[in-house]
Amino acid sequence: MFPNPVSDILNIQSDQAVTGIEVLNFLGEKVYSATNFASKNYNIFMKDYPSGIYMVKIKSGDRTVVRKVVKN
Repeated sequence: MFPNPVSDILNIQSDQAVTGIEVLNFLGEKVYSATNFASKNYNIFMKDYPSGIYMVKIKSGDRTVVRKVVKN
């Protein structure tokens, strides 16, 4: 994931096909979700998101990775 912190577009790149993405705000509320795709590259447009800390869940096959991202 880059850039971090992010201002506009969060880029996600993976060695394996990503099959789902969720973005949760600091309170744990889902603010973005995408499924039913299989790509190694994905962009999330975060320009209109409030500044703060978000958790990004990236699903790839049986594996789920959670990363923190800061929105400026």
